[in-house]
Amino acid sequence: LGLVALSMAACSGGGSVEDFAPAPATYDISGSITGLNGTLTLGWGSTEFNIDQNGDFVISDAFRSSDSFDLAIVDAPFQQACVLSGQTSFSDQTSSISGVDIVCEDRNVMRVFVFNLATGEPMADVPLTATWDEGGTPGTLEATSGANGEWTFDLEEFDSRVVVSAELEGFAQQSQVMINTATAGLHAATLYLLANDLSTEFEAAAGANLDVNDITVAGIPPNALVDENGAAYDGTVTATITLLDPSGNTGVLPGDYLSQDALGDVNPLQSFGAVQLALTGSNGEVLQIADGQSVTINIPVAQATGIAAPATASLFAYDEDTGYLVEDTVANLQTVGGTSVYTASVTQFGTWTAGEAYIPQDITGCVVDSSGAPFPNIRVDGTGVNYLSATYAISDAQGTFTLPAGPGESMLVTAGDGYQSQTLEAAAGQTLGECLEAAAAGTTINLSWGVLPGDLDTHFFGFSAENSSDDFHVDFTNRNITVNGVEIDLDVDDVSSYGPEVVTVPRFPFAGVYRYAVHKFSNDEGSIQSSPARVELNLGGSVSVFAPPEGTPALCWAVFDITVDDDGTFAMTPINTWQDAAYCSSGTFDRPL
Repeated sequence: LGLVALSMAACSGGGSVEDFAPAPATYDISGSITGLNGTLTLGWGSTEFNIDQNGDFVISDAFRSSDSFDLAIVDAPFQQACVLSGQTSFSDQTSSISGVDIVCEDRNVMRVFVFNLATGEPMADVPLTATWDEGGTPGTLEATSGANGEWTFDLEEFDSRVVVSAELEGFAQQSQVMINTATAGLHAATLYLLANDLSTEFEAAAGANLDVNDITVAGIPPNALVDENGAAYDGTVTATITLLDPSGNTGVLPGDYLSQDALGDVNPLQSFGAVQLALTGSNGEVLQIADGQSVTINIPVAQATGIAAPATASLFAYDEDTGYLVEDTVANLQTVGGTSVYTASVTQFGTWTAGEAYIPQDITGCVVDSSGAPFPNIRVDGTGVNYLSATYAISDAQGTFTLPAGPGESMLVTAGDGYQSQTLEAAAGQTLGECLEAAAAGTTINLSWGVLPGDLDTHFFGFSAENSSDDFHVDFTNRNITVNGVEIDLDVDDVSSYGPEVVTVPRFPFAGVYRYAVHKFSNDEGSIQSSPARVELNLGGSVSVFAPPEGTPALCWAVFDITVDDDGTFAMTPINTWQDAAYCSSGTFDRPL
């Protein structure tokens, strides 16, 4: 039986042999545990004991004669609910305790993280809503994000899309789709909030041209607005506009890149750019376009699309209830003030995406756990390499999955739902050459950026506290390292803007300090700061997002350190400073131990 920690204190005093009192009698605690998947901590008094296997257990010399205490579960695996049955309170106990029965069951956990995309800071007190449909019965849950930007809740097991939305003044409405299943599991989503690009007021009777970056994104005709009841509105209007460019992060687009046409057919889509437009009245009324009226909108073409943007695209309206992008009309590619935009007339406000639905070709593969066993009921995420799209699949009972991809395109494929795995690239129609190895305790580091600089590089160092010969450096020249039996991978060396570059660490191979930094390699315009670059760290299921610091940018951005103790516990320390190039590329700086 794996026993990690048992802390007890024994007392002794001075004097002759004759002065010593007999040692107090000590007694055991024994019982059994079933259903455990991870490590459970049992506590009594000031003592704690870790159990990491199912079956019978015995804790020898657990307490002394006449001790009084309450027996309790101090900690359990995040995704499990563990119950201790039988007697738990003991007074003046003078015999061993047996028959302790602990039963653990998997929870169906929904875990949401909310971040400010511009600053990387977790966002607390953000109003959140989760909606779903369970066999024709709608469900809703509301909450606000906690101090670390997190919201966690349990849900019954059933097959459904769960749309999680955030709406905060000063930011664009954001939502992502989580896939609930009939089997208990962990389901996770990250919401990135973007600040409004425009917030302005005008009089409804006069109408207005709403400009962002010298582009009229929306032209509102005079007397064209109605309130929630359909009555004409003629007061002061507050208008907000947010441009949504998924080039550096596909997660800025609400939903899950699934389109729905007039017949109800659902297909994935690629985006060429999006905009969110919201109008409210002086009393907070949500305003819409009156019957018989229309508004011309211009959507700037996403940077990564470039000359590949087609002359015409479909225009999709985001449905906040279903999480689908609903095909509505056609948008035409034009040039306005030197900027390429998609132009269309719309009859409602909200989030609009210019894009193209496609009939997918499948990527097939498999997922295993750290022991090599099939990993069922886990989400697998795919992100387009040369096109702006994201898809997902759920692994079956054998751990296999079928992931939709754009015809003739490639995707980066990785485990989702808060788990970490290596990131593999595959073309549509291919089968992955190896299984994804998913772990809840693993670590992934995702670097993304904009069109300039063209090439940012990942640098990940490990400094052993015990043996400096184990020190390593992962970068574009050395993308795969094996240390103490642990393989650490950098998936790709992206040299043509945007990224992502992903480092995967299944587990930390030694006690010591692990350091992550970003280097501007290309000798072109732009900086790490102006790009802007973003680093997302998933450390054992906890997500942190980093944006470059203020001040004069240098070629090297020191992002964070992770310190790992002898017992495997770890802690992340944000660094977030500018350093000279040697800090990033050469590793010649002093070892941080």
